[in-house]
Amino acid sequence: MLVAGATGGVGAAVVRQLSAQGVPVVALVRDGVKAAASLPPPSAGVQIVEGDVYKFGTLTKALAGW
Repeated sequence: MLVAGATGGVGAAVVRQLSAQGVPVVALVRDGVKAAASLPPPSAGVQIVEGDVYKFGTLTKALAGW
């Protein structure tokens, strides 16, 4: 599951809920350091990818393998 805005209030809650249910998550964030401090770790199935939905070129890494 790709969650854009994963460090915002709603996005972070969605990431945590999906992770708790065992759903692998790609968390699209602008600040990877902030995300690493506030989101579940990779061992919980969360992959953090820096990017911006308004900059299409940054989405390539987030969508890799889909």
